[in-house]
Amino acid sequence: MNAQHPSLRFLRSLPSLSPYLRLSIFFVSFLICGVFMILGLIVTNNRGLTPIFAIPVALAAWMFRPRQAALALGCILLMLIVINTAAVKSLIWPFPLTITFLCGIASSLIVAGAIGVLRYALNTAELTRHQSLLAEQQMLKAYNQEQHINELKDQFLLTINHELRTPLTALHGYLQLIEDQQQPGPSNQSRFINHALQSSEELIAMVNTILDAFDSDTTSLQPQYRELPLISIVQNTIDLFKPVQWQSYQIDLLIDENLKVKVDQQFFHQIIWNLLSNACKYSPAGTNITVGARPETALSGAESICIWIRDAGRGIAPDEIPNLFRKFVRLKRDQASTIRGMGLGLYISKNLVEAMGGQIWAESSGVAGEGSCFYFTLSNVTQPVTPITSTSYV
Repeated sequence: MNAQHPSLRFLRSLPSLSPYLRLSIFFVSFLICGVFMILGLIVTNNRGLTPIFAIPVALAAWMFRPRQAALALGCILLMLIVINTAAVKSLIWPFPLTITFLCGIASSLIVAGAIGVLRYALNTAELTRHQSLLAEQQMLKAYNQEQHINELKDQFLLTINHELRTPLTALHGYLQLIEDQQQPGPSNQSRFINHALQSSEELIAMVNTILDAFDSDTTSLQPQYRELPLISIVQNTIDLFKPVQWQSYQIDLLIDENLKVKVDQQFFHQIIWNLLSNACKYSPAGTNITVGARPETALSGAESICIWIRDAGRGIAPDEIPNLFRKFVRLKRDQASTIRGMGLGLYISKNLVEAMGGQIWAESSGVAGEGSCFYFTLSNVTQPVTPITSTSYV
């Protein structure tokens, strides 16, 4: 902020002085102006010095609140009436003196009004500036708190990475060894070990999901592009990550066999896995899940490919779609359901798609049975030369 002139600082400090001090300043100026007016009457017989009282009027309008300033103006008006009446020794004033008095009063009121408006504007500006400073301080405080929370989150994830991943992997390995050594045939021990193995696999998957989200937040994702047949990498992804529950669904592929795309294979596997996993979670058993792709040409002439995964599940409420790809977000309907999830799969998929220069979004009417459709785009596409055929993949 620029340094203010001393006289300006003095004027701005007047309204903040104590009431007695402000009253004293007003009366001193009032008396000085009264003395000058009386001396003018005695020495020059000039009765037209009424405008000199614009000085105490301006001070009153600047230092006092409107009601107090009005009382001060009343006192000035009463003193002028007394002085003029004493000067002409009659309650009936000469016409020139009356005109001068009325003009002086009018000019004083105009000055008082203008200064009052100016003081109100300055007070409003000062209040706005103060509120802005408070808001800025609150924003800075909130930002610091968010930074602190992010540091705690990062430290928590690092702790998981170093302290949990190794023992979980060892536990899973030992359970697999025990299961391999079990004799064939039903037994409670074999069943318990199988349940423990499944639980350890689920826990490892959850930890890996958290760490994937952490990596997409804290590192610069650098895709390693390879030109691959799209239908082949989709099928490989399904074969590589195919869980037991997928056997309850029929996965239809609407992808041209000659369509190729340059992608990071690991990124692409993770995206397809997350989207297909969600489709299975939120769709009734026995329904179809469709994975399709079509080449597209942008207005700029750039070639891209749009890949979609459509299910026949319960759908997503339109007002909840904008929050789908945020971190740790789960739909309201799922928060009290038995469907498990951490709200990170779509967030990770968004980061991976954007790292490869694409976009991801979802469409749904929210009507049960009509399901949802998730789309994402990728560039570096090679156009197909044959029409698209449908392939069922169970």
